[in-house]
Amino acid sequence: MERVDGNFRSIRLYLALKALKERDGFDYYTIQSFPGMGDYYAATCFAQSMMLNDGVPTATLSDFNTCLTSIMIMGLSKDPIYYGDLQHVDKKNNEIKIIGDGAVPPCLANEAGVSLAGHGIPTEGEAGGLSINLVCKSGKGVLARISRINGEFKIVVARCEVFQPDEKELDARRHECGIPFWPHAFVKVDGDIGALVENWNNEYGCLGYGEDLYDQIVEFGNLMGIEVVTF
Repeated sequence: MERVDGNFRSIRLYLALKALKERDGFDYYTIQSFPGMGDYYAATCFAQSMMLNDGVPTATLSDFNTCLTSIMIMGLSKDPIYYGDLQHVDKKNNEIKIIGDGAVPPCLANEAGVSLAGHGIPTEGEAGGLSINLVCKSGKGVLARISRINGEFKIVVARCEVFQPDEKELDARRHECGIPFWPHAFVKVDGDIGALVENWNNEYGCLGYGEDLYDQIVEFGNLMGIEVVTF
């Protein structure tokens, strides 16, 4: 019964965010998922996934820089952003595995589709709730992030390609993190992956789809007078 209640609360939270957006005219927002909402009401994973899927730029953990990145990428790409932890970096193969805590736009699923899962991590929200289970679709795009260093904005951007591991390996690859039912993106990055990590200043990998996105982000930074670090 407790899990059913958590599922209902996840859906209610999504509907409440939609209503607040309309009532207050929000174009974007960031939410403090835990500690807070995820401990006392429901995990925000399902609500965040659906709001991104609806085309609303957003971020979790009150992370304003990820929110700014979300606004930038979703303003330039036909697909919404996916942001998750840079959970594993393979410098030998220039690969990064991005794993979000149950929040990902369902429209980014590969051909295997989407399913729902329980949130699963009591240290990131004891109230539980729904999360999204999928592997991100293949495609070319970018890893990008807006940050602020000593009060000055900076954009880090690298070309990348989202790929699908061999079907025989996929299950094992998803179990490597210990949470196979959370969304995964398998990404191969162009350029010096060590230098990219050195310039990254946050746990989240911000993934955008679109072959032209790299040049558009570079041009956006130049127009805005923002330093752009490219790879």
